[in-house]
Amino acid sequence: MNGHLNNTRYADIVCDVVPWQVWDMFAQISEFHPSSYHREVPRGESFTLRRARPAEDTFYFEGEREGKSAFEAQLIFKHL
Repeated sequence: MNGHLNNTRYADIVCDVVPWQVWDMFAQISEFHPSSYHREVPRGESFTLRRARPAEDTFYFEGEREGKSAFEAQLIFKHL
């Protein structure tokens, strides 16, 4: 309706690229930080998603479109 990717979809996207082994090991997210939304991703457009793992329980993501950062997010998993 608004012509761009809805902000709630970013959480779905980053959760989808976390390896199954991580979900099996931790099972729950303790924190989700959508740290920055820099620019919109228009409907029908694509972006590159980069993933880093700065700690065993943490993933950092950056979405890039047209050579510029579109968004950043961080997931921190809860230790069982």
